[in-house]
Amino acid sequence: MRENDGLTLKEFEAITGICYSLTSRYENGKKKVSPKHREIIISFIVGEYMEAVNLLKQEKKGGIIDD
Repeated sequence: MRENDGLTLKEFEAITGICYSLTSRYENGKKKVSPKHREIIISFIVGEYMEAVNLLKQEKKGGIIDD
């Protein structure tokens, strides 16, 4: 899901608070996801972080649009 949104591990960490090294271990099956992180990841998947993701994408494009 993180990669589908075009996020690096560090960007995912900035948005969710899950350390990039743990995310890498989770993604590669080297560590079992903790219950706390599972809830955060589920929230990310269902779109609760979309505002932050979209803001980050705008920043990466070089401009922020004010409403």
